[in-house]
Amino acid sequence: MKQEDFTDALEEIGVAWQEIGQSIVIQSCPACGSQNWKVHLKVERPNEEEPFLGKCFAGQCQEGYSSFKYLLAAGMEWVDVMRVHGKDPTSSLRGLTPNVDELLEMVTESEPTLKLGDAIEESILANFFKISDWLDHPASIYAIKRGVPPEFYDRVLIDPETNAVVFVVQTDDGVAGYQRRFIDPVSPRLKTKTSSGFRSHQNLMHFPREGAKILVCEGPFTALAAWHFGYYGVCTFGSGVSGEQVKLISELSDRLLQPVGVAFDLDAAGQKGFAAIRSGMFWKNQEIFKVEVDAPDLPVGFDLNDAWQKGMKIREVATKWNGPAIPEIQSFLP
Repeated sequence: MKQEDFTDALEEIGVAWQEIGQSIVIQSCPACGSQNWKVHLKVERPNEEEPFLGKCFAGQCQEGYSSFKYLLAAGMEWVDVMRVHGKDPTSSLRGLTPNVDELLEMVTESEPTLKLGDAIEESILANFFKISDWLDHPASIYAIKRGVPPEFYDRVLIDPETNAVVFVVQTDDGVAGYQRRFIDPVSPRLKTKTSSGFRSHQNLMHFPREGAKILVCEGPFTALAAWHFGYYGVCTFGSGVSGEQVKLISELSDRLLQPVGVAFDLDAAGQKGFAAIRSGMFWKNQEIFKVEVDAPDLPVGFDLNDAWQKGMKIREVATKWNGPAIPEIQSFLP
């Protein structure tokens, strides 16, 4: 299997990952519940058709994983895991009983695949609904509570079948993809699912506000809170910010002639994401600032959206940085 197919699959089911050295490092372990980036799968294999192999290094866990086993444990359907690994999920089942083919058609039926240039009305609304069309649905009520205003009913939809809010990402070429946010997830680690083929960490979601500073956030709801606080909200779909996303943020800043702020979580992953943006913007001679909730002793996980719902205040914090002590590779320069 291709490494890109596996990492795309991780993004589809909302699992954070990074490539470090010769390993794919994954944030969460389905076996022990660790969220501390302890699952390591080796990239190099004797045969490229083989799955990736590794284990969880958290404490006493030491759970062994293949890429196949991990995706199944993380909640991906068996037929989808087979396809990710280049296998035909139906070949071994056809012909076993007179009704197998009919059953397989039901099992393998999937949502429409989005392509750049597809119109939202044609490719998505056949399965999803605008919030304004079903205001009393639990997903609509949840979305509005979390800050989705009528201005963005064209890019934030609902999926009544899975009880999810759907964030649609659009580019100049059309629809790039979407991410579901489940209202009642089966596991706290599986809150989101990304559409097939959508590389969330190569795109940004925008909540525009004319003449406003740009504020970059980890999640869509946090970016919506940024919009309510008076910023141009931008979502990176997690703290694992890619070089392509830094480039897109810089280009947005140049186009709007606005400075860039960051409002990531205060945990280690959020600090690492902030550092990636700060470093990338440094090489483009652009300074950034932080936005924090103006309150002491906040609980773990408290974010900008929580602050907006509670009517709390935020503050901008200037970040003075003279660059790395040892010059970094200028990977973000054109």
